[in-house]
Amino acid sequence: MSFTGKVQALVSWALTAGSGITSAAASSSVSDLLTNFTDGTGDGKASGVYVKSGSISASANDDIDLSGSVTNAFGTTVAMAKIKAIAIKNKATTTGYNLLIGGSASAAITTILGGTAPTLKIGPKGWVVLNNPFDGHVVTATTADILRLTASGGDITYDLAIFYEV
Repeated sequence: MSFTGKVQALVSWALTAGSGITSAAASSSVSDLLTNFTDGTGDGKASGVYVKSGSISASANDDIDLSGSVTNAFGTTVAMAKIKAIAIKNKATTTGYNLLIGGSASAAITTILGGTAPTLKIGPKGWVVLNNPFDGHVVTATTADILRLTASGGDITYDLAIFYEV
């Protein structure tokens, strides 16, 4: 099996103020937000991708064991060693229906957010991409391998994609 993938984002803006002869404008962008992954381990390398679309009831959790209980697109069980990139989208469309990443599950993967119980809040229609093509985020079987997703404020549906090394 061979893997290739791409993580890319575009951030650009235009700002205008005033009108007529006194108007001013500025625009710019953040460039070089692209990583092409090839098969293997190391800088810019990954072994595969895990994808999931899920639903979580209000105030409930979806604990995803990244070392030994997820499967790839071919149904093969995967034990991730590192997360190289992760993308998560909150598909909720109601104000206050937030998706929390992290939390206090036993064996929480703390290398993404740091500490023992931090969370990252993704609001309705929001998304986040974390790209770490050089070092990756270490996954440690049985002690730091649970990715917790929590529905805060209402029922949540989400999409998740993880590029990983084994």
